[in-house]
Amino acid sequence: MLPITMSDIVYNDYPIEDRDLATKKYVDSAIASNERDIDLLDEKLSEKAHLVDIIDLDGRLQFIERQLEDLRKKIGHK
Repeated sequence: MLPITMSDIVYNDYPIEDRDLATKKYVDSAIASNERDIDLLDEKLSEKAHLVDIIDLDGRLQFIERQLEDLRKKIGHK
């Protein structure tokens, strides 16, 4: 069965008694599509958040390494 589009409803491809059902099927299909889009965006956002965490940790590590290097210089170690 092909998906129902609003044009199917607008052009009266359905008898009057079936239009409510056709509209409901269209709305349900649109909701399902939006939910899939939301899930994909959520997955991408999670991936990006993970990358931000890695970048943040790398920045902290570099800061600690600089502090350690400064301390070594102060006490005369290389």
